Amino acid sequence: MTAVLIPAGGVGELREALLCLLSDPVEGLAHTLTLPERELHPEWFQDDRREFERMCCVLDTIGWDAATPARDVQLDGEHAGLLRQAVEEYLPLVEGWLAEAKPQRLRSEHRRSVQAMWSLLEELPDEHEHAEQQEHVGDELDEHSEDGSEREGV
Repeated sequence: MTAVLIPAGGVGELREALLCLLSDPVEGLAHTLTLPERELHPEWFQDDRREFERMCCVLDTIGWDAATPARDVQLDGEHAGLLRQAVEEYLPLVEGWLAEAKPQRLRSEHRRSVQAMWSLLEELPDEHEHAEQQEHVGDELDEHSEDGSEREGV
């Protein structure tokens, strides 16, 4: 599986993006809690719970604490879609803040944040690219037998 490298300069923005996105499964779980007979249907909680846990896992890896010095982080490629979604949803917020920022210092911070997120988006494979990569790896594996020699007619 292809790994995704998050450069230290993009970790802070990714953390903020994930923290904002974390509200989506939380809201889904909160909604499910309002449904009648929810205790009879634990499956209603599964998707949002799985997404919440996945985001928490990524945050555990990159670090929750913004005061911790940033470092390059390598994540499994399976998280590329989640990372892309988080950045794509957070980026318009920061771009809006940049447009409204008055003090030069604040404008500079927002500008650096926007630049870091655009750079990160350029590095992240989109879902389509990730699926193609996985398909290509699977095709290569199919072309070889267990002993490593190529199979004919496959």
